[in-house]
Amino acid sequence: MKPRDRKVLKDEPKVRMAGEKGSDHNKLRSELYRFAHERLEEASEQGMLFEVIALCDMLITDRIEAYCQYLLHNEDMQFPTESGHTAINFLGVALKDNAPEVRSSVEWRELEKRLRSFFDGRNFALHSFVLVKNAVKDSSLAERVEFVEAIAEEGVKLVRETDAFVRKEIKNNQTT
Repeated sequence: MKPRDRKVLKDEPKVRMAGEKGSDHNKLRSELYRFAHERLEEASEQGMLFEVIALCDMLITDRIEAYCQYLLHNEDMQFPTESGHTAINFLGVALKDNAPEVRSSVEWRELEKRLRSFFDGRNFALHSFVLVKNAVKDSSLAERVEFVEAIAEEGVKLVRETDAFVRKEIKNNQTT
């Protein structure tokens, strides 16, 4: 199924609620974000790498979904919330239709590449770290921990960069 065909009505249960200044759900979202960022800082300081990666995943994915939703705000059909890779695919459709200049920009293409790499690494770290399979049968504990450390570090950077990118693009779109 093509990403475009995955749209559902905007009031479906798996659709992210749109931002509305002063609304109860925006107050809750703000509280949840504050908690997640505090937890991310604490987990980073304590070396809780798997938690860092999971928190980065959720924060990045929500920012991607927020920008996608912003681009589709006038439409009755929206994309449901999904995994990071799928959220990027959905955003690609929204960019193609509503912000082709952003989609073709070097900044977005580089960020997208790094995000996809992070999500691939996240998948290994959270789903395959303890698996000994043919593809990584010679990967030692030390190598795996080093990989997880690198993914966690990249995730923290990408949380900031993705948020800054989304904020900038929304602001630029509001002024044009």
